[in-house]
Amino acid sequence: MGLLAAGVLQLSAWWWIRQLGDLSLHVHELWWSLLPILAGYCLAALACRGGQMAHSGIIIVGVALCSRLLLLDTAPTLSDDIYRYVWDGRVQAAGLNPYSHAPEHDSRTGLRDDDWSQINHPELVTVYPPVAQWFFHAVVRLAPGVTAMKAALVACDLLLIFVLWRWLRRRSQAGWRILLYAWHPLPVIEIAGNGHVDILGVLCLC
Repeated sequence: MGLLAAGVLQLSAWWWIRQLGDLSLHVHELWWSLLPILAGYCLAALACRGGQMAHSGIIIVGVALCSRLLLLDTAPTLSDDIYRYVWDGRVQAAGLNPYSHAPEHDSRTGLRDDDWSQINHPELVTVYPPVAQWFFHAVVRLAPGVTAMKAALVACDLLLIFVLWRWLRRRSQAGWRILLYAWHPLPVIEIAGNGHVDILGVLCLC
């Protein structure tokens, strides 16, 4: 029961963060909203450490999934990196080299859409390495757009949770410890909320 209550506490706070809209304009509210999330995080860890509970795995995975889904279709307001990811994928889908010209170059005019103005440093060519570029290209070919890119990155995050859980099992450690990553607010905000490609590198490393 303690684990379930902690999960409800976390999800309630994530729902509130979703309602804030542009988080860059509500930084103080965001920090205050993180307090119940961290409280739920600590309570859940203590509840799991105290003993094996029925359906704990389902609750852990369910809360991790729901917290990410709550932020999946929100605008990335604390970072604009994802707009470059989508742009690089679109450039490759057009058969062009993302390293050859910057987004503001005249040769790229035909690729611009409504999100083009959100790209940071459009005067510079991309800085993202080849594996990330292949990822951007594959996602854009399947479903172009910011939400689709975030969804692909969240899928990497969920796959990482599975990999870490398998690591715990292979090392004969308690499976509930996956909660320590799955319920941590940082990946939820930075991957589901802002769509950072770092999770791809972490997944490949693991």
